[in-house]
Amino acid sequence: MRQVVFYKTPAGRCPIEEFLESLIDVQAEASYQIIRLIAEEERVGTQFLRKLTKDIWELRVRAGAQQIRYLCFFDGRTLVVLTNGFVKKTRKTPQREIDLAGRRRSDYLRRR
Repeated sequence: MRQVVFYKTPAGRCPIEEFLESLIDVQAEASYQIIRLIAEEERVGTQFLRKLTKDIWELRVRAGAQQIRYLCFFDGRTLVVLTNGFVKKTRKTPQREIDLAGRRRSDYLRRR
């Protein structure tokens, strides 16, 4: 089992919670389902979790025709930290989102 937590800024904001609140109900429910799956299942397929860089992973959610993505990283073997979320509109994950996840990872590790 894993523990999934949401990154918080130094000011105490939680970008993942803010993003989830901006989604319509079906999108938010699909997101919570996949987050629970990541936490509860020992092995997760690449249709749900895919490595993007050395340290950043992409959590993949499909809600109807929408593709929702959450970027995350592992802190140890069992802690997953979600850093940012977005609705995917292109085939490729935007570099700015990957860079944001990397900055938030560095901030999280520096402050833990």
